[in-house]
Amino acid sequence: MAREIEERGGQVTTTFQRNRDRYEAFRETEANYLQTVADALLGETDPDMTDLVQCYDLAKAQAANRTDTQASAEVRDDLARLLLPAQNAEWAKTTRANYETAAKAYARAADELVAALKVVDPDAAPESLMDAAPKVRTAWVDVPGLAARLEQAADFLAEAALHAGGSNDEAERIALIARVPDKINRREFWTALEGQHGRAGRWGTLHQLGCTLTPADDPTTVTAYRRPRPIETRYLRTDTGLRPVDYDPETGKPEGAVPAAASM
Repeated sequence: MAREIEERGGQVTTTFQRNRDRYEAFRETEANYLQTVADALLGETDPDMTDLVQCYDLAKAQAANRTDTQASAEVRDDLARLLLPAQNAEWAKTTRANYETAAKAYARAADELVAALKVVDPDAAPESLMDAAPKVRTAWVDVPGLAARLEQAADFLAEAALHAGGSNDEAERIALIARVPDKINRREFWTALEGQHGRAGRWGTLHQLGCTLTPADDPTTVTAYRRPRPIETRYLRTDTGLRPVDYDPETGKPEGAVPAAASM
């Protein structure tokens, strides 16, 4: 997990790096007791026979266990579990700073794309831009690349947020990357977001919906932009009796529609 964050610009503490380097070096090291015995017997000085016998016994034990790969793997896993609490404590020291790094990267990428979207309609037909200013044509060409860069920045933001104590829930990820206007119809928002997008991807859709593409200040306190409540079957009173209608609890329409129990 740490390497992904580091590759995208995040950091770890010096202690975390030292512990990781030592563990990885240890994993690549396997004592060769038999070679130690051979070197001692061939050396210029007389070996300590007591030490040599102990090395030889270890070499025999090593040979006996060489085929027991499962046991070896279990021991390594046990060792990793012993090291994990200390590493987690070190990792926690950098998660907030890494989120801030990711937030800055996301904000820069979002600003670049929004600047282009303000200059040109990303879905305009190419032939309609033949006589457009160079700035407009350049923005049109740049949009897909800027959208892809923003998508990568959003992935980094979501990963950093998760490590900093946030959630990976889709509704919370929306709140993590954008501010949705209060006036927007929640059902229309989700329908648009899950529908077809243009050359700017979902970012173009969010921009068209009036959302502000900005990272949340604190990933642990974001309020999820929940999905709309399901459409209900309710009833309208008419001159001829009750007529079933699809009632949207998000908008309260159609007005006057009542639940089945209330219609009796």
